[in-house]
Amino acid sequence: MKTTYTNFEITVENLFGDNLVSFEITAHQEGKSGRFSVFFHSFIPFLKKHYPEQGKYIQQIRKSLGGYGPKEEEVLAVLQDEDFDFEQYFILFVEKNYNIEAEIARQTNLRNTPETEEEKADFRAFFSKFEALIPKNPINKSKFLDTLEQVVLAHLIDNYLELTNAEPEDIKKLNRILGEYIPKLGYDLIDHIEDIRNRDA
Repeated sequence: MKTTYTNFEITVENLFGDNLVSFEITAHQEGKSGRFSVFFHSFIPFLKKHYPEQGKYIQQIRKSLGGYGPKEEEVLAVLQDEDFDFEQYFILFVEKNYNIEAEIARQTNLRNTPETEEEKADFRAFFSKFEALIPKNPINKSKFLDTLEQVVLAHLIDNYLELTNAEPEDIKKLNRILGEYIPKLGYDLIDHIEDIRNRDA
């Protein structure tokens, strides 16, 4: 059965302090349609496995950005500047990972089945519980760690001139030290701040 695709979209949402990228597309078969979506971090393993050159390239972009966290929005910006064909690869992802005909039928039936009052109440109860788990003012952990590292690095460079002209091996060792201790310090500080916020809430 022939499948056509429309309405490919890339969205960026802030979830728990990180900007996460997701992809969505609508698949059509004989007058029926279904919406398929996936997060960027679930899409990358597919590329690495089936299109290793592209997957490795995306990994290299992330590595070149440095810092902490997924940095999906920043990676996306680089790839969009280079006209990376996300839609082509996402269609291949959908066709590899879904029974498209069955999923379109399922979504079509779901749309055409009236929701009972009990189902509506169950959804409201579930959503209210889920909403209660979301931090009201989350700390962006990745940005926190990035800033902490930049502050420490700026202090070292400004006050210890020997680091300015250090050998490459010394710079690598410095980066290893920062990479080992900044996350530990940062997460301990974040936990402490969040404990104070929860106590004062």
